[in-house]
Amino acid sequence: MRRSANPAGRAAARRCCSAAASRNRSLGRAPGIGTRCLLLDEPFEGIAPVLSERLSEVLASLKGGDLTLLMSQSDMNHSRGLIDVEFTIERGANVVS
Repeated sequence: MRRSANPAGRAAARRCCSAAASRNRSLGRAPGIGTRCLLLDEPFEGIAPVLSERLSEVLASLKGGDLTLLMSQSDMNHSRGLIDVEFTIERGANVVS
């Protein structure tokens, strides 16, 4: 297992950020490092409404490029305008596509 040169910095990073903040930070880094597929699990869950709007804007700006976005979402209110294809899965089976 590889360890960071600065364990204190790692611990501070874990303390200062909520799960939503950590998710947003990761999302912000992904396009800059050459990511071709971005897998998001409930990206709008647990974030403030103003951040939800901003996240929608950022994801919309990524559309049309060379990036594939795969998103799991239980509440489609935030993501309807962002997706090209929707699959509804219930109890492990694809019920609508």
